[in-house]
Amino acid sequence: MDFIVQPPHDVLPSIQSFQEINCEKLKTDLQPDVRGGERGRRNEPASDSRDLDTVEQEILHRIDAQAKADLEIFTGEMQSYARRLGTISHEGYAGEIRGKLRSTLADFKAEVHQGRDELYSQRRQIVDLDDDYERFRRQHGISHSADYPVSRVLHWSIILLLMIGEGILNGLMLKRGLEGGLIAGIGIAFAISVVNVGFLGLFLGSR
Repeated sequence: MDFIVQPPHDVLPSIQSFQEINCEKLKTDLQPDVRGGERGRRNEPASDSRDLDTVEQEILHRIDAQAKADLEIFTGEMQSYARRLGTISHEGYAGEIRGKLRSTLADFKAEVHQGRDELYSQRRQIVDLDDDYERFRRQHGISHSADYPVSRVLHWSIILLLMIGEGILNGLMLKRGLEGGLIAGIGIAFAISVVNVGFLGLFLGSR
């Protein structure tokens, strides 16, 4: 039943193009241990002989045959690759690459030109603002740099105290003739102060 189990070729089954030698099949087919023992007992070949034994020659012949088959496969594959490479149009690919390079370069130049225009416009705005700033300093005789306070709590506190003080003083004058008396006068005066400060803030902010 061994002939049913053993594959018909001298290589192991594989999906690769170049398959591995099936040493077990060669051993079963050629029986080098049995035949070598028999020939050794008959002193074949002679101990001083430099030629290979018959069994050794058969092993080399089977391996050499498989090597030639693999070489034919390799040569065929290389010829197939060579034919495929020969059908590729290098000029077509080169022209396509040159076209894409020209298109990319044109887009890059357009972006650079647009960015340059935007930078020029922003630079003009900065120069105009700087000129206005220097002109304002000269007109008002300002020689020191602007001082920006970290917190404006003090400023708002002073404004609030002035509004309260103004509201109380105006309330004392407005309480006459009002049914609510001093409280009504202070309320009206405080509302007037809020309106005045609001209009003043809008006026200064617009400038």
